[in-house]
Amino acid sequence: MATLHFCDLCSGSIPESAAMFRVDNKMFCASCTATIQSAAQALPAVSARSAVKPRANVSRGTAAAASVRPWIRTWARFFDYTIFGNCLALLLLPIAPQLVDNKFFSTMVSLVLWIPVEAWCLSKWGTTPGKRLLGTYIRNHVGAKPDFDTSLQRSCSVWWRGMAAGLPLVYLVCAALFDQRLRKQGVAKWDEDLGLTVFHDKIRIWNAAIVIVFLIVVVLLSALGSS
Repeated sequence: MATLHFCDLCSGSIPESAAMFRVDNKMFCASCTATIQSAAQALPAVSARSAVKPRANVSRGTAAAASVRPWIRTWARFFDYTIFGNCLALLLLPIAPQLVDNKFFSTMVSLVLWIPVEAWCLSKWGTTPGKRLLGTYIRNHVGAKPDFDTSLQRSCSVWWRGMAAGLPLVYLVCAALFDQRLRKQGVAKWDEDLGLTVFHDKIRIWNAAIVIVFLIVVVLLSALGSS
């Protein structure tokens, strides 16, 4: 007897034999990227054949919009950039203090150097430290972690098309366009071109607390540094 699985958001039924994406032993809907639960999990006392399909009070379009989480992606990327940038500054401070003091130049350099580091993280784990904390994963069309070449292409595309290479003001325009497209179409241009899918798992409360405290500390340190 085949086991049916149901999407938490779009309520689409998915047979067990269908291609499903798995991350950390969890399944995700290939349609809207939401978490999938089996009928046996939802209704333990009822067989999959006789189980009633759960109903969700959202349309498929709304489900897709709810699962993209553009702000989660932004916070995860900011976390990664900040951690990497500060680690790089600590390494360069003894040998090139002038470079570290030049905030604009050091930021541009750290963004470029982060590209291969991010690509390695995505090919190794399918996520980055910031993405992992916020339950975000990258998978290819068969549900596997992307290889290094694909991850490198994605990181370069994000740096150039999504971040405008870190150029002030231009970056804000690109970020706004990215947010608009993601909310409207449910997928970033670079992920669509490379056949990649971004999945969002439930964010654990301790992970969210770490990110919030981190953001508060960064804001306070920036305020103290400018005063």
